[in-house]
Amino acid sequence: MAAGADQVHGPKFAIGDSAAIVLGALDDAVADARRRAERLAASCGRALGPIRSIDARDEDEEVRFELMSGGMPVEPSDRAVTANVTIVFALED
Repeated sequence: MAAGADQVHGPKFAIGDSAAIVLGALDDAVADARRRAERLAASCGRALGPIRSIDARDEDEEVRFELMSGGMPVEPSDRAVTANVTIVFALED
């Protein structure tokens, strides 16, 4: 950077088996959605029916890093994997 560089690209940190972690996050999101829907249905005196539709989205957020003055060390922040689901359930009569 002393030579005039104004941007740095890299290093990039990654999760080794991110597919398994993303699937776990999706499982947790679906379980949470079902738990909430069951609570809402029960509050209305109804039972939860079958699933009508599911929309799922997962994100593997980039790691931010900071270069200390002098170029090193590089200290990664936490890596975050999130999953969001929208599930439409029918209600039983």
